[in-house]
Amino acid sequence: MADDRDAIKDLRVQREVDRIVNDQNLVGIRVRLDENNIRHLTATVDGPASTPYEGGIFKIDINLPDAYPFGPPHVRFITKIWHPNISHQSGAVRMSILANNEWSSTMGLKTVLIALQALLSEPDLNEPLEEYYRASKSSFISNARYYTEKYAMERDPPPQLTTRASGTRVTRIPKRLNDFLL
Repeated sequence: MADDRDAIKDLRVQREVDRIVNDQNLVGIRVRLDENNIRHLTATVDGPASTPYEGGIFKIDINLPDAYPFGPPHVRFITKIWHPNISHQSGAVRMSILANNEWSSTMGLKTVLIALQALLSEPDLNEPLEEYYRASKSSFISNARYYTEKYAMERDPPPQLTTRASGTRVTRIPKRLNDFLL
């Protein structure tokens, strides 16, 4: 009986992911299942335009507890981010719909991901850490932009260098350039 319930929960997760992947109206949100564990997902959310997060791609770790969909998913940002509702150290998210008393089984992964993207546009100023945001909004925006540029924006990969002797591809800075073909 327990196996049947787990299979039904897993089927729901698969359907939710398929809906997100196939939703043409969902802009800037991508999700991927862990190949070894259907209850573990990785998502990315693009930073919304006209915010300090614009241009950033934020990676999010989602773990679905055994109680899901009757309990909220465990969500944390993998990409470091400066945001009043997200711990810049652990990536933990403080958002009302992720609280047990606010969660409803009718919500799903799509709702959570859309809410996270909206949270980047407009922080929840009812949270306790909003004092810094309110006291110095320009300083907050500057820090948020710095974190976005440092941690969430794709950079050009280091050049691929080939050694003359072995033909091996390496991605380190050579000590002597004459040993490498550029």
